[in-house]
Amino acid sequence: MKKGNPVGGLKPQAWSPEISLAFMDEARIDIAYYPSAHRGYNCLTGKKGRDLARKCNELSASLILKYPRRFGAFAAIPMGGDLDDAREEVIYALDVLELDGVVLFTNSNGIYLGDPILRPVFAELQKRKAGLCASKRISRFGCP
Repeated sequence: MKKGNPVGGLKPQAWSPEISLAFMDEARIDIAYYPSAHRGYNCLTGKKGRDLARKCNELSASLILKYPRRFGAFAAIPMGGDLDDAREEVIYALDVLELDGVVLFTNSNGIYLGDPILRPVFAELQKRKAGLCASKRISRFGCP
């Protein structure tokens, strides 16, 4: 992998809301959903994972506040440690930030979406009739 190109050996494209909106206008796209599917908040445990997920969610919420008819977002849910943190972030992201749903990896540190340990997380989603974006976990980008 080339130095300075951290995403699968490719340099990430520049991004800003304005660049995205210009593309959306050109392509006649009315609304784009921002899924916070980043492995970092799943790999980090404890406070670091919680803080990164919260930062992603608050950034998403600020984008929606600025462009409410153009952007939506699925919340980052920290699954790298205590699942009470995951449940609490579901509540915060959906009730306080009013995001559109959540994104979960199909496998987070050996916990698959069908694992009974996730029942409290899914109960919170069900209470809110929240959307779920299931993101495939690619092993080469997995946790170290």
